[in-house]
Amino acid sequence: MNQQAVPPGQHGPVTELRLDRVGEVRVALDPYISVLALITDALGRRRGAPEQWRRRVLASLSPGGVRAILPLATPSHSVSPDCVTPENPAREVSVSDQVEGLHSLSADELLRDVESVFTEPPVHWQGVLRRPLAWLHSYADAMAEVWPSVQPLWARAAPLLEHEVRRVGIAAMRGDLGLVLDRLHPASRFDDGVLKIRDPEPARFELRARPLVLVPMLSGKQALICNLERDDAVWIAYPLPRACSNQCWARFAPSSCWPWNSRGPCRSSPAGRAWHRARSRTTATGWPLPDSYGGRSAAARSGSPGPAAGMP
Repeated sequence: MNQQAVPPGQHGPVTELRLDRVGEVRVALDPYISVLALITDALGRRRGAPEQWRRRVLASLSPGGVRAILPLATPSHSVSPDCVTPENPAREVSVSDQVEGLHSLSADELLRDVESVFTEPPVHWQGVLRRPLAWLHSYADAMAEVWPSVQPLWARAAPLLEHEVRRVGIAAMRGDLGLVLDRLHPASRFDDGVLKIRDPEPARFELRARPLVLVPMLSGKQALICNLERDDAVWIAYPLPRACSNQCWARFAPSSCWPWNSRGPCRSSPAGRAWHRARSRTTATGWPLPDSYGGRSAAARSGSPGPAAGMP
């Protein structure tokens, strides 16, 4: 999976997806990906999510949940294992079912997933490899903790989501899908049949006969999550247009959240203390919190540009 959340710009490495012939195009509404994008943004990836969304998510996280998300938020990396993203967003599986699926994975399945994505697992995944099952359950619990805080936002966004489904569908029918792809993300462009996405861990892919699944998500404007490697489909999750600027979100300011200052959450709450401990050193579990965030997986060549591609 790739989490490609990189700032816009004209220079730097890019991941390329060649679309010589686009057949089936789908738009999927998968809330789990929005949870993934917002939870990584809240912990420091800083991809432009509204501050009240970030605080709302942070208020939901336990200290264990904070630690579990950290491997997905490491700077200069956009790849993460497929298991952290939906098996197939086109199925539009509920968040609770996704969480249940994570809990059902075995340690061996996670280890094989990590090994298939990384030639040599990077430092920020070493703690996961030492305690794979513990990390899996903690990660699943973190997603479950945050979903109740995101669910009202998702419900409120229904008109925007349905409008996006119609917009992409009409563009595809009129042969104007290239215009949609060219404006998918500030750090991407579509030119001469190739979608190019700024990515710290670049790669090249071809769509071939696979369906193209576009997944609008609630996220910051710089977030992007995708999986360009699956055999059954290519999926790209991108910021829902107009979501961050829509004034209807004001009512969802959190009634209770971590006290916050310019250095992050204050130390007055257990989760805030966990955030600072993880930021200053590697924890006993080996799950560090980096200064900034970006990621991609084979499920995550996803995210800010990354393979799944990574979150945010």
